[in-house]
Amino acid sequence: MIIYVDASVIQTGNGTKENPFKTIQEAAAKALPGDEVIVAPGLYREAVNPIHAGTTDKRITYRSAIKGQAHITGSEAVKDWKNVEGTVWKAVIPNGIFGDYNPFTTLVSGDWFIATFIAHTGDVYLNEKSMYEVTTLDKVKNPQKSTISWDPDFSVYTWYAEQDEANNQTIIYANFHEKDPNKENVEISVRRNCFYPESEGIGYITLSGFRISQAATQWAPPTAYQEGMVGPHWSKGWIIEDCEIYESKCSGISLGKYLQPENDNKWLKWKYKDGTQTERDCICQASYEGWDKEHIGSHIVRRCEIHDCGQTGIVGHLGGVFSVIEDNHIHHINNKQNLAGAEIGGIKMHAAIDVIFRRNHIHNCTRGLWLDWQAQGTRVTGNLFHDNALPNDFEAGDDAVTSVGEDIFVEVSHGPTLIDHNILLSDRALKIATQGALAALISSSPVISVIWISVTIISGPSSLRIFKASFPDAAVNTSSTPSFFQSIAFFIPMRIIFSSSTISTLYTRPLASCCVLFDFCLIWQMDHDSYSTRIILLVIKTISLPKKKFNPLVYVSHSISKRILVSGELFIHFIYLFLTHSCACI
Repeated sequence: MIIYVDASVIQTGNGTKENPFKTIQEAAAKALPGDEVIVAPGLYREAVNPIHAGTTDKRITYRSAIKGQAHITGSEAVKDWKNVEGTVWKAVIPNGIFGDYNPFTTLVSGDWFIATFIAHTGDVYLNEKSMYEVTTLDKVKNPQKSTISWDPDFSVYTWYAEQDEANNQTIIYANFHEKDPNKENVEISVRRNCFYPESEGIGYITLSGFRISQAATQWAPPTAYQEGMVGPHWSKGWIIEDCEIYESKCSGISLGKYLQPENDNKWLKWKYKDGTQTERDCICQASYEGWDKEHIGSHIVRRCEIHDCGQTGIVGHLGGVFSVIEDNHIHHINNKQNLAGAEIGGIKMHAAIDVIFRRNHIHNCTRGLWLDWQAQGTRVTGNLFHDNALPNDFEAGDDAVTSVGEDIFVEVSHGPTLIDHNILLSDRALKIATQGALAALISSSPVISVIWISVTIISGPSSLRIFKASFPDAAVNTSSTPSFFQSIAFFIPMRIIFSSSTISTLYTRPLASCCVLFDFCLIWQMDHDSYSTRIILLVIKTISLPKKKFNPLVYVSHSISKRILVSGELFIHFIYLFLTHSCACI
């Protein structure tokens, strides 16, 4: 059955095309396995709670009739602003609008959150962009430009909230500068989720083509209930596709952990066990309470644009196992730098067991992809990462936030974790604090040659010193490789270009005319005794390129111009080969 929803109707109907429901929630209460809910363009200010689950062969699908035109938001508009002085305005909000959850009295908190950052789960939005919370009214009247935000000019658009308990009201003060809030689109977050089941086990749901924004989500560490603006809430088989998801206070999509009442932020609340111990407890408890492939995970998140969230674009622990995250554009996560802790990134996943991350474009996040604990059977392939660090003009100092880093960070796992055919262009590409194992690599075509090169990292990619080159033309198998090959900690295929006896990499001078493009696997191994890092370059394929005069050198993009300057023609060929060449782990 097809159920129709249209926010523009004056009065709700019965869900037919001729007489549609007015809200998505009305359809969610009625939709059964095999049904499809078609949502007309419009603004839907509601928190959709899917009531019924689909099945493996009869999914329940929620689809925007026109991609990107049905907008679910966790916010409400505020129009009755009164001028206080200068560019500072005040709005009085009856607390009844919040129900039993007031985001302006609820602090962001949880395990691994840096509690010196005072922030509420609520936000004020000016033309769909969240303003900056401050802790006093004086800081609203006299705003200071942030030294750590990616958008310092907008950081002076500040707000502060206080409670009028006598009248049960929230009073919000905001500095709109040259803007008149009664003429602009000013909203405040009211709901903690936008499309999220209240009950566990509501599986086999498809969410397709929506815009989803502005929810007052809570911090989502692995040792607590992990909520998101969108998410399956501990179920199986969701598909989230073709959606734009943005401006969640903490996380956009959660594939995360269910609520364990006696094991929820235990480290923060009770202190008698540290974070590592409580993490182990969470995992063990979940295994006793039904965490298995038959009931949890196997989700697909594809072709979504996820941006401008405070903590993560996608977060997960345990609930995201056996999933595929592909073809997404994830960017500008944690750019306000108003939240800090050890759970921040474009994607932050614990227990990404048998999860595939492929063909995603992740950039302008304070960390790109963070795989933490149990990255077992995990593959990261064909992704493009860049500008995942502090802003380019940031000067390190007292305001530096610890949760900033690199394109990919993997820690606390025994693997196997395969990271292949990715392009890593940030100043810090990789951080590896884990173990893993690699038996061999195979190519779609016969291996032409294998070259074993050991190098030492001195101070980053521009300081590679080759001190040994040996093991040429050997087969790729465990019997012909050194013994430490059995304990490899990390590996990632990249490409290198040999030209006129000079090695040029993505981090050196502009590329000259080239003869051969070598496709190789970069393998890291930590030597804990000497505190050095060994890298192995394993060539698995050679590709001949014609000797010709390339077009004039051009910048590939402004954002990465400081690090890579190559021929446009060569770069396009390079990228194509890089992302299409197949590689698998035996």
